[in-house]
Amino acid sequence: MEITVDNFGRILIPLALRKHIGLKAGTILEVEESASKIILKPKEEKNLLRVKEDIVVYSGDIENSGDFIREEREKRTKKLSGI
Repeated sequence: MEITVDNFGRILIPLALRKHIGLKAGTILEVEESASKIILKPKEEKNLLRVKEDIVVYSGDIENSGDFIREEREKRTKKLSGI
């Protein structure tokens, strides 16, 4: 596969490859240089929160989750009660 670098140093990663790797707009890539190669890797997300069926799910250390969970519960309660 060949791609071209434009005047601003940008490249376009083909759609099929973006889909295969799971790249989306806003994905942060890490750039590594190895000999005469450039390696692009999606930066591993450290976000331990995700939304599942309109509910925020925390998948990290329970000791550090208290404040966030409390705030999200309050927001959701207000939303559901119409306050």
